[in-house]
Amino acid sequence: MLFTAQQGLGGCLYVLECCVTDTDIENPPIQWLNGHLLTMKELLEQFSERFTTTESESEEFHAIANDILLPIIEFAVQTLARSGLPPRTAKYSKRVILHCAK
Repeated sequence: MLFTAQQGLGGCLYVLECCVTDTDIENPPIQWLNGHLLTMKELLEQFSERFTTTESESEEFHAIANDILLPIIEFAVQTLARSGLPPRTAKYSKRVILHCAK
């Protein structure tokens, strides 16, 4: 399984979990949103093999991927739904959603 190997103090999954947990999405500063979205985008790009599932993968792998990817997508969609969002932040949100869809 790809999720069992960790690098560093918790691996990229730990960083992604930190980006989407305990967030007050209603009123964060734009810089905070941009930082979280860019971190998610870079991790999804650099470690795409950790989030890719195939038909032959086990159900456990699919469950883990869904437990990680769905909160990321939810975070990006909530950010897009925010009123008065700068175009750059909207672009980052869309990129995160596209990377999750791959």
